[in-house]
This record gives sequence, structure tokens and C-alpha cells, in this order.
Amino acid sequence: MKVRELMSWEVRACHAESDLGTAALILWDQDCGIVPIVDRGNRLIGVVTDRDICIATATKNRAPSTIRVREILGKSPRTCRPEDEIRAALETMADARVRRLPVVDQGGELCGMLSLNDVIRHTRTDGARGAPGISPADVLRVLQVISRHRAESALVGAS
Repeated sequence: MKVRELMSWEVRACHAESDLGTAALILWDQDCGIVPIVDRGNRLIGVVTDRDICIATATKNRAPSTIRVREILGKSPRTCRPEDEIRAALETMADARVRRLPVVDQGGELCGMLSLNDVIRHTRTDGARGAPGISPADVLRVLQVISRHRAESALVGAS
């Protein structure tokens, strides 16, 4: 099964010069936890999460409307492409310890978002056919990896 079959195609984004208040409104309006950040050519340059906004607001002791997205952008996010296999996208999520992946085309333009929620909604536990090749065990394994506390991850990596 390909990413394109499960991903959300309608995704709102903002720009690095937008303020965190604008990003927060997108999160609220879209009922999601991540907003892609794009340049003027719609190429993905980063992401901002609800957690990023909360921590930036608290640590900078400033209102979200006074903090530009560019002030908190980190490294380039992990992504997938519409033509990727879902299993490969799940491995990327586990490796990056994220629940959502921006979906970009070959030129790096944003075309959607794939979330674990998208995958879970297509995973069947009642024996009926769900997404081919995706089992509840596959999803649970990714969730377990993502959900590890940092201290646990350090111990796992050291062994």
C-alpha cells in the first residue's frame, strides 16, 4: 500500500515569517498537532508542533504573536513521498520518533501529511481486510518506539 492511499491531501501550512499565534490557529482550525512550514514556492522547510509553540512561549516569556516561526525552526523534518510504501513510512516514523510525516513530491513541495492516525484508521483488528501489509502489531511497534522516554532510548541504544 502506498502513502498516497492513506495520507491527508488537504493540509494548511504557514511561512517562517508567520508568528506562532498564526501557527497555533492553524493547529486549532485543523484539529492537528503539527503545521508544515513552507517557503514561497511551497517547498517544505520545517514543521512546528503544538509542543514547540508551548515551549517557545514559556521559555521566551513572550506572547505567541511576538515570536516568528523562524525563531524556533529546527533541523529539516523527516518526510515521505506519495509513492512510498506505508511500511517504509512507518519505519521513518519509528526512526525519527514522530507521529506525523510531511509528504513531499520530488521537488520538495508539500503535498500532504501522513499521520499514525491515518494508518491506524486503516488497520483492522477484527480479522477483516484492512490496509494490505499493515498489521496491528506493526502499528503497535512504531508506537512503542515513538513513546519511549529519552532515558529508555539511551539505554536501548547503549545495549
